[in-house]
Amino acid sequence: MMTRHGVTRAAMEWPDQASFASGVVGGVRWDERGATGYVCPVAGPMSEEQARNVGLLLAIIRTGIGVTTLVAPSLARLWVGSPGASAGGKTLSRSLAVREIVLGWGTLLASSDPERLRLWLAAGAFGDCVDAVGTASTAGLPRWPRLLVTLSSGAAAVAGGAAVLSLSDHSADPDVPASAA
Repeated sequence: MMTRHGVTRAAMEWPDQASFASGVVGGVRWDERGATGYVCPVAGPMSEEQARNVGLLLAIIRTGIGVTTLVAPSLARLWVGSPGASAGGKTLSRSLAVREIVLGWGTLLASSDPERLRLWLAAGAFGDCVDAVGTASTAGLPRWPRLLVTLSSGAAAVAGGAAVLSLSDHSADPDVPASAA
């Protein structure tokens, strides 16, 4: 069965013996169950506790940005320029602020349950990815805020995604043999 780039599903899930012995292939930690976490090329593997702490930090930052933007929606002009100070810009700013607050609080409230935390972190990482791509691809935005928002939301997306991978649990994965789970 062929999948992407001519690599079979089995080849994607189970690294070769030499790579498996090292435990890390392509930045992903492997064991007999398959991919079990993200390994930062600089700092090494991220433990579940570290992933939880990354999630809490992202949640606190996200909530702070949301509350600040909800209270002072005209600050959106720093991101998108003068249209952010208009009535429509303030309305959109408040909507994004509420999104950030909900994602932040949801992540904070889910922090004691790895499965729920993974879901909230994945939702936040997706939102951050959309923010990064949307900001980077929009011509006419102020140069430095555009760069700052693209880099910071991109970094938050990567950090959140890494935490999601490090919280992965494949015990309920139907593709992993029961003897390996």
